[in-house]
Amino acid sequence: MKGSFGAVLATLATLVATGAVAQTSDVRPKPPKPTVDSMIDDILKSKQPPQKVLTPEMSPKPVQEVTRPAPATSASASPLTASEIESVRQKIRPC
Repeated sequence: MKGSFGAVLATLATLVATGAVAQTSDVRPKPPKPTVDSMIDDILKSKQPPQKVLTPEMSPKPVQEVTRPAPATSASASPLTASEIESVRQKIRPC
């Protein structure tokens, strides 16, 4: 048995020396060299879109409610006198 193993090793050594047996490192295909275009494409694919920063000018404005304007006082309206105020109080007091 010892002789047959030595013969196999001798045959393998001869095949490797003549290049008839490929080494395992030559079996894998080499990756293609990256081109400038492919590198730029990779950069653009991995680039995040810029995030928008809201400034006070860009932030949405709150909607202002439209309110009814206060009724204008007429120029002929005069302030109430003390006696008129007292008569209104007397009418409200019983309620």
